[in-house]
Amino acid sequence: MDKLIAWMNGVYLPLEEVKIGYQDIGLLRGYAVFDFLRTNQRVPVFLEDYLQRFQESAAALRLDMPLSEQAMRNVVRKLVELQPQAEMGLRFLLTGGYSEDAYTVQEPNLIISPVPIKPVPTVLPDAVKIITYPYERQLPQVKSIHYTMGILLQQEVKAANAFDVLYYSEQGVSEFPRSNVFIVNQQGVLQTPANAVLKGVTRKQVIQAAANLLPVEEKNISLDELYSAAEIFITSTTKKIIPVTLVDDRVIGAGKPGPVAFQLFDRLSAAEEDYVQQFQW
Repeated sequence: MDKLIAWMNGVYLPLEEVKIGYQDIGLLRGYAVFDFLRTNQRVPVFLEDYLQRFQESAAALRLDMPLSEQAMRNVVRKLVELQPQAEMGLRFLLTGGYSEDAYTVQEPNLIISPVPIKPVPTVLPDAVKIITYPYERQLPQVKSIHYTMGILLQQEVKAANAFDVLYYSEQGVSEFPRSNVFIVNQQGVLQTPANAVLKGVTRKQVIQAAANLLPVEEKNISLDELYSAAEIFITSTTKKIIPVTLVDDRVIGAGKPGPVAFQLFDRLSAAEEDYVQQFQW
């Protein structure tokens, strides 16, 4: 099998040779940001959106981005060409750098690495169960490497035979550790939380795809509104749209994936195909 090739601080190298020293405050303090996209026929899907979010996360943590956007595109292009598979994930990681006092930000380390992924669904996936938990991430608008609570709650997720955990606070529900949530209320309005969330790229594409299908609102959504929804679904880079039919053992809607999830999955898939066909480096 051909080797996976990564890029670190200006050098292309085999993935297994990528290393971060113990003095990096990304490791010592969790001070780092990342992003993740996938390729389709060697095209990085919605590349501009992911690069913009990565830059915004870096700026929020006052980390200097070592490369311009065009330079990043050039690196991505070569990495995509070097990989043995046409469908892969790409992870971008920018750390706080090597710090003698383990606290002061220094010159960041930038790593772009390939990630093998499972085949992306071509039809709407089966419905799942989720649980809820009271928690709000620090700096939720930043895609940081801070996933402590999400990882800690995996035991509860598995005990409940659930797919994932949805966070909520006094403002209402917010997000999953790695994805966004949408509901269709009983009035036929598509809604997604507006605050305390990382605004996902798939979330953005779904909002755009729904524009002439049904009304769309970004607003606070209470737990009661979640429980009484006609439909609920998850959006993510690798799964696109996943319908939810059980929340904390409460049946949602008719107890099966709803028509809006089916329609938006098809529209999202069509938007991706259009992007791939029209993409230019």
